[in-house]
Amino acid sequence: MSCDDLMLGAPTAGNCWHPMHRAAGLSLANPRMVNSTTVAGFRQEGRGSLALDFFSHQYVPWPPRPDPDFKYTPPLLLHHDIDFSPVTNTFMAMTTHIVNHSIAADDLVEVDLEGRIVWRWSILDHVPVVWDAYGGFVDERVDLKQRFPGTRAVDYTHINSIYYDGETGEIFVNARHLDTFYKVSKPSGRIEWSVGRVGTLRLFDGHGRPAASLFWHAHGVTRVGPNDFLVFDNNLHSRVPGAPESQPARLVRLRVDPINGTAQEEWSWQGPKDYISSYHGDCDVLPNGNVVGTIPGIDVVSEVTPEGELVWELKGARTAIPRGLTSQDGSFFALESTRLLRWPLVLPAAAQRGVHAAPLHGRTRLVRLHLARGVARVALSAWNTIPQRHHCAATLAVRASSGDGLAAATLPV
Repeated sequence: MSCDDLMLGAPTAGNCWHPMHRAAGLSLANPRMVNSTTVAGFRQEGRGSLALDFFSHQYVPWPPRPDPDFKYTPPLLLHHDIDFSPVTNTFMAMTTHIVNHSIAADDLVEVDLEGRIVWRWSILDHVPVVWDAYGGFVDERVDLKQRFPGTRAVDYTHINSIYYDGETGEIFVNARHLDTFYKVSKPSGRIEWSVGRVGTLRLFDGHGRPAASLFWHAHGVTRVGPNDFLVFDNNLHSRVPGAPESQPARLVRLRVDPINGTAQEEWSWQGPKDYISSYHGDCDVLPNGNVVGTIPGIDVVSEVTPEGELVWELKGARTAIPRGLTSQDGSFFALESTRLLRWPLVLPAAAQRGVHAAPLHGRTRLVRLHLARGVARVALSAWNTIPQRHHCAATLAVRASSGDGLAAATLPV
């Protein structure tokens, strides 16, 4: 793989309340690295929290501190996913409250490093409840009509992933039970567009044909370009006529064109016939362009090239983790897969004339750039653990070969 490590956030129950990541008293569900010493995740037991610094052992408290400007009903149960923005230094957490004892309303709650709520948004304020869109499956009484745990409330949207861009104020949330993900503008609170079975954009499959949906009961929606998204398609409960209830999971890259009102599948990879994933799952892009996907239930992590070639795979993950940390059915659920880089990886942003990149010492994270004479401008990109794209302060040391040895200059980037 082209990253140093891969961290798998693996909860032990369907709504991710029982954490898998445990070390020296640490217990966080769905962990992802914020920087080299801090992991973002959440825990419910004991002192609830959103993150932990490994060195200082300082937690961001949960439940959030009471604020007269934001009314909420405790306990604001955390579930499924959490995201952190290094731009705003805030966490975007996923919670649920019950409306009239009958329906579970998924909320987004933004919390600062002191544990104060700074923003809150409820999906049912913007997405109407339409039962025809919700039901209609063979096992709707078992799956789609399931009750929110511990209540009689119907789990209508079942949001299971968040992608928060603090620089632009854009939030992307995926509603599993509606087979749709939404772009939310944080400044206005409005849904700008949505992709999926009940979305606002017209859908086209990988062959350019109109489609009812590009994914079914998906997880892990991640933006990987200005209008490009990766989706882990569980491929469950498809409404395609004649399709079986469960099909092999897929890793999908799609492109959204809001101006023309379309979304189209750009790339996909589907696992073998036994790669069935009824719940959970994630995928992430690596610096070399490959996609790594976690396929829970069958204990598989796969790395696939843009050409669709399977180049690396981890199987039998349940045998490699401590006893007692698997799920209720003994499997290893990996809801989050996060690349880890021990230090930033600097690469050319794209193929450029006169610029050649070569690894140092056979290690992909160390790169030497050879510039042809006359090349005055080079576009570079830096990869780090944080998956969101954002601008940051840095310096670039440039060393040029000369007859007198090496000269160095430092440039702001």
